[in-house]
Amino acid sequence: VGFSVRINSSRKSHTGEIVRKEYVCSKEGATTKELGCKAKLAVVKSKSGTYVVSVFEEDHNHPLTTPRRVHLLRSYRNVSEAKRSLTHQLAAANIPIHQQISVLELQAGGMQNIGCLGKDLYNDETKSKNKVKGHDADMLLEHFELEKEKNSAFTYTIESDNENRITHCFWADATSRRVLLLKKRECRRALKP
Repeated sequence: VGFSVRINSSRKSHTGEIVRKEYVCSKEGATTKELGCKAKLAVVKSKSGTYVVSVFEEDHNHPLTTPRRVHLLRSYRNVSEAKRSLTHQLAAANIPIHQQISVLELQAGGMQNIGCLGKDLYNDETKSKNKVKGHDADMLLEHFELEKEKNSAFTYTIESDNENRITHCFWADATSRRVLLLKKRECRRALKP
């Protein structure tokens, strides 16, 4: 309906179960003229185990976002798994994020239908990179082992320093090795008198 929300507070029981959660307008506490928007919704867990609305304040002290611009609000934005997969494929093809947004916009029929902004894609990319940070060498080794299982002609060599960081890496699949072998034979023939 034209505003974004965020969790203001959450309380758990001694068993770790959420017993109270309060959602507020994203402009609550903002440093603009909308300072202290009082719109909020709080729910508590009752003794019967159901969640009950305990506080509901509907009025905002600021104009709400128009329907044409509601897609820009943070709680309306989301990078879906389909978009994440597509953007990762586009990134693998060295397509920068600003061009990825153009592809998504064309695919969705307009910027308002994408469901996220460029900065959401940048943030998602950073999260993805942080997930593999420190594990990239393990992932490379795992990939090489899988390739070797598929084809025994696949070969690789990894050298590391005394801190176990990769210093050199070489690999060749069956096709590359065949081509190299043919080139060696051609060179030998060319060198024979």
